[in-house]
Amino acid sequence: MSDSETYDETLIAAGNLDEKTMDDIKVHISGDPDLSQSQGIASIDISSTINSNNSSPNQFLLSILLSITAIMLITISIFSNSWMTGVESDDHYGIEFGLTGYYAYEVGVEGDSAGGSYSDSSEWGFDEENAGSRAYFAGLAGLIFLILGIICAAFTLYLFVMESIGLQSFSHLSRLRFSSGGLVIVGCTVWLILFPTTHMVELTDINFDLGTGFYLALLGGVAGALSGVMQFGSESSSTANKNSEDEIMMKSDIIDCVKRLSLKSINKTTGILTLTIFSIVVIFISMFTNLWMIGTWEGEEGEYQYGYFGLHEESSEFDGDTYILDYSFDDCKESQLCSDLGKAGFSSFVVLLISISILVAAMVFIHLDSIGLFKSNYGKIAAILGGVMSILATLVFYTKFPDLSDVNSITSPGISLFLVGFSGIVAIVSGLMVPKSEGH
Repeated sequence: MSDSETYDETLIAAGNLDEKTMDDIKVHISGDPDLSQSQGIASIDISSTINSNNSSPNQFLLSILLSITAIMLITISIFSNSWMTGVESDDHYGIEFGLTGYYAYEVGVEGDSAGGSYSDSSEWGFDEENAGSRAYFAGLAGLIFLILGIICAAFTLYLFVMESIGLQSFSHLSRLRFSSGGLVIVGCTVWLILFPTTHMVELTDINFDLGTGFYLALLGGVAGALSGVMQFGSESSSTANKNSEDEIMMKSDIIDCVKRLSLKSINKTTGILTLTIFSIVVIFISMFTNLWMIGTWEGEEGEYQYGYFGLHEESSEFDGDTYILDYSFDDCKESQLCSDLGKAGFSSFVVLLISISILVAAMVFIHLDSIGLFKSNYGKIAAILGGVMSILATLVFYTKFPDLSDVNSITSPGISLFLVGFSGIVAIVSGLMVPKSEGH
């Protein structure tokens, strides 16, 4: 009798082992595989496959949701015509540029608009300065990177799910985790460098700003990269099955497996990261609304008129017509009052961009600390700091916003101002919920 068998019999004689462990030892001593089958040890189903792994899937569900969000944001940005936008305040018309074409419209007039591709832009004079061709090439370059980003995001999502449920194993998954985010960010940068912004300004006499399409694509790239980060620590629930019969059994219950892994991945860290994501989303949406401040004044006929102020422009209605005042417009810069509006909006916009960047970094550090890959309190500090920065942005806008009493206007804070402040509080709370790292 071998030493291991003698040791196993000693453990059995002691009588301190549970039933399953004793069955395993008896199989080891007898060498009879039928004994294990009679006890149900060799039966394979999706539940035992998941439970066989003691390590938590961590942010399995959050990684999937971020990948899907990234694909949606990138797709929306591809079809958006608001990568570069501008409004001519005096003549009340605006132009929006996308990756493949442009859209021109008259402010407040739904039927008076025109659009087309850059190859058909001679009526605007773009071809004379070769601006149309350059815009087409810039859009094509950006489009290629964004489509590749979507493909990588979908492919990486598939690989991650298949490996997590134990159907297949991929040695190169770690190299592809950040490919979608990197490709999208590179695509946005390439488009921004190649797009003939200066020529477009000269041809249209409009100062252009980056639009929501550009920022949506950028946010999609960040979501793709965050999805890759969340995959760290989510180990495979089992090795790939070599037995074809067992593999067929697992494939028939893939949806149930994904559900179980998703539920298992919900923990305290998931709640903290969800609160942080909520803050980022609300801040991002609020950055492009005109509801930061509301101005009210009495018109000539005794009716009240309202002006809605955002970080980039003011919109108002008068006699049924809509007017938009872009703070970057040259005539606006010559007016002290309008110039102050632009400074208040731009300062707050920059602070909010910093806040979002810090909150994204907080998510990375919080997750890495939760899986023990990088023990630190940086995530806790970054979440609190990001929340403080967003609250600071509201204070900057409110304090720098000019006094409109000289033009008989009464101003009051808008909903966007309160939403950003609330998001800052949520981010601070999420930071306080992060437990102190054991490494510090």
